[in-house]
Amino acid sequence: MTDTTASIPAARPARTRRLLTVAAVAAVALIAFVTWLLGRDSSPSQGPLSAPATESVSIFQHAGDRFGYGFPVAYNTGDRPAVIDAIRLVNPTPGLEIIDTRLGGSKRKLLFLDATFTWPSDEFTDQQPVKGYTLAPATQPDGKRGVELLFGLKVGKLGSYQARAVAVDYTVDGKQHSALIHRALKVCVVPDSHPLEGDCGEPTGLDDATR
Repeated sequence: MTDTTASIPAARPARTRRLLTVAAVAAVALIAFVTWLLGRDSSPSQGPLSAPATESVSIFQHAGDRFGYGFPVAYNTGDRPAVIDAIRLVNPTPGLEIIDTRLGGSKRKLLFLDATFTWPSDEFTDQQPVKGYTLAPATQPDGKRGVELLFGLKVGKLGSYQARAVAVDYTVDGKQHSALIHRALKVCVVPDSHPLEGDCGEPTGLDDATR
């Protein structure tokens, strides 16, 4: 009588399963690494532009009036010039309308001016176009005062509005960066009969700003 059990390779399926499991884990790890790498490379870094600490300013404004905002100042902490492409408000409340953006250059009279009741306003000095402005390193004379980020704004309806930060899109030696400047704004829009003064309160979620 022939013993058929000797021809059955009992150990091979278990070993094969183990090899397939190891290969699957390795494949998943590789996919996760590639996904992380692509995600990291596709998102611009903060780069050398920054501002110390997190601060905010609040103002009153009448509905429909144009006003200026100039609280944020960015500094180039690197050793190469930064070429600015655009500036924008981060997480603005719907209805807070940007009508213009400018920069206050190194020859401005004040380091920054929180806000103005009109826009345009010559209270903001040494105004420069945003796109193409070159910000020198802070270690150089033209860069030690940074650059003032100016916004012309308007809100059409009564209520409370805010923006949690300002973002600066720029390049250094051709490499793209996007810096968060943690200067928040709150605007309390009140009737024309209300004076533009008093306590408007602070913006919420100052540490939650995202691009």
